[in-house]
Amino acid sequence: MNVAEEAHFTSMENQIELRGLGQTLAEGSDFLTGEIRRYVQFGDPVHLKNFWNEVRVTRSRDKAVERLKKLNVLPEELAIIKKAKSFSDNLINTEEAAMDAVKKNDFEQARKLVFGKYYEDQKRLIMGNIKKFQRKTNARAEEISNHFREDVSFYMVLTNCLLLVSVTLVLFLVYNIGIKRIINPLRKLSHSMRELAGGNLKIETPVSSRGDEISDIESALRVFRDTAEKRKQVEDELREERAFSELIRVVAMAANKLNGFEEVARISLDMVCKTAGWPVGHVYVVEGSSSKLVSSKIWHVTDNERFAEFRRVTEETVFVPGVGLPGRVFEEKRAMWVADVSKDFNFPRAKLAGEIGVRAGFAFPVMIGDKVVAVAEFFTSHVETLHAELLQAMSSVGIEMGRVFERQQAAETLQDHLNNLEVLIKERTKELVQKNQELTDFASIASHDLSEPLRKVITFGDCLGGRLKGDDEKGWDYLNRMQAAAMRMQELINNLLDYSMVNTQKNLLKEIDFNVIVRQSLLNLESRLSETRGTVQAENLPRIEADPLHMLQLFQNLIANALKYHKKGIAPVVKISSQLDGDDRVNILVSDNGIGFDEKYSQRIFRPFQRLHSRTEFKGTGMGLAICKKIVDRHNGVIEIKSVPNEGSTFVVNLPLSQNKNRSDGAHLDPDETFQDYREK
Repeated sequence: MNVAEEAHFTSMENQIELRGLGQTLAEGSDFLTGEIRRYVQFGDPVHLKNFWNEVRVTRSRDKAVERLKKLNVLPEELAIIKKAKSFSDNLINTEEAAMDAVKKNDFEQARKLVFGKYYEDQKRLIMGNIKKFQRKTNARAEEISNHFREDVSFYMVLTNCLLLVSVTLVLFLVYNIGIKRIINPLRKLSHSMRELAGGNLKIETPVSSRGDEISDIESALRVFRDTAEKRKQVEDELREERAFSELIRVVAMAANKLNGFEEVARISLDMVCKTAGWPVGHVYVVEGSSSKLVSSKIWHVTDNERFAEFRRVTEETVFVPGVGLPGRVFEEKRAMWVADVSKDFNFPRAKLAGEIGVRAGFAFPVMIGDKVVAVAEFFTSHVETLHAELLQAMSSVGIEMGRVFERQQAAETLQDHLNNLEVLIKERTKELVQKNQELTDFASIASHDLSEPLRKVITFGDCLGGRLKGDDEKGWDYLNRMQAAAMRMQELINNLLDYSMVNTQKNLLKEIDFNVIVRQSLLNLESRLSETRGTVQAENLPRIEADPLHMLQLFQNLIANALKYHKKGIAPVVKISSQLDGDDRVNILVSDNGIGFDEKYSQRIFRPFQRLHSRTEFKGTGMGLAICKKIVDRHNGVIEIKSVPNEGSTFVVNLPLSQNKNRSDGAHLDPDETFQDYREK
């Protein structure tokens, strides 16, 4: 029997240590995750230092695996832990990549690495294997307990048989030894057996030194009592360990799924009070950037009426480091226990606690890295000595609550930045709208005010031409140059006004047929086509939703540009075609056989007043293509050019087929209505 007991308790102690090692692996992995996530969020090197200190110095995960090997665990259990350790090691590669991203100031990439799906999947694999290991060790512990119970049952039967034999012998010896010598020990034995059968393992069993059969029965009874007591102790420890594991699991799950600290704090208080069987729990939080603890007014109370005054005084009390139970935890950054707060000289609420029956208390810090952000305290109505395992479990609860507190702080900071950004965007938008309106007003006023003097210059120039003599060559030269300059100025004003109106006029969207647009453009450019002997070859073009006047101006400018920049002695040929770009966009291509240009100027030519040739070579203001780009931009499109010197150019206009996919009015282009007021400028 003693050999079986020894083997049983040795096995149970090993199983308890195995569970602790599994928990160590989980906590080590969570610690690394917490430090790397804080590092990529805030860039504080202390988290990087903590991370590598755990990996290279503390090595809690490696030590746990080494200890498991020494405990001679089953190969399949060791394989599970090694698998969890390998997943944890794999994560270090991802975490190192995140560190490199932080060094490059790429915090967005770093957060994607440690908050992304792959990282979370790897974490679930680690925790899944650790839980699988703990399930197997729990199952093995249960199996060992069952075998032990079967052994105990066998010995109980054997003991009962021995007892029956002993009673028979007693009855036989009664006549020989005497009732007085036997009856009293038997009564004591009977009483002890009844108490043991009722579950009272504290009963004192009879002890005698007679060395007879009754002494042997007493010894057997003591062995049975001691065995049952040890078994109950082991079962209580296992039950308590399971309760602590469930507590940490629930709090961790809440920390992962919930974003609000208040919600997680309430769940944590409820679970701690339920597990410990204590009636009062409360959370203090650090006030802003100060060193003061103030009540969060987050409570768990089983008897509101009894503890009402205690709640009121607690919510009015502010603690500083070192003062009271919360203040001492705040200062020392560790969990603390007080057996009887009513007799603690450093407990400001001691008098009230004595009056309402509050006795034992403990508290633990809620940590972000090495900083205390809150303190949770708990109280019960009876004196209790230190429960080290409970305080150890509270450290894990404090870390989980700290994760949520940190996440909430980050979310609040981000929201503040977003709110400030939104206000700034509104202010800038208002300024831009105002500036745009001022520019529009300026363009209109400038166009009118500048056009009037120009018209007078042109008119008076015509009058002056009527007075000049035919042989005054110098006078005619001055007059012609003046008139040409005035006409260029008028063209420039008109182009500036067109450019401004593209920005400010609302698009009159209709479903248009590009074939109609091209035909109208050719009618407007008929004289230029005749002058240059140019030809335009247009394929069948699609219908899209757009502003017809803007599209007409766009194509007229592109075709006119192709006619202008043609090679000397070669008639210009312009080809217009289209290509679908996916399901909702189209490319319109306008190609020519003109002089072309170096593509390094492909962006410059779309800027206002930009020219690649002098006015003596080609006339113009440098605004035509700028207007084209502005029109395309207003229609959510893109315009690009591909060109080769002396071979020609191709403009590619990419436009959406519909500016509004929900449009259902079915408006169609009416050429007569659309172009009746349009005049070529």
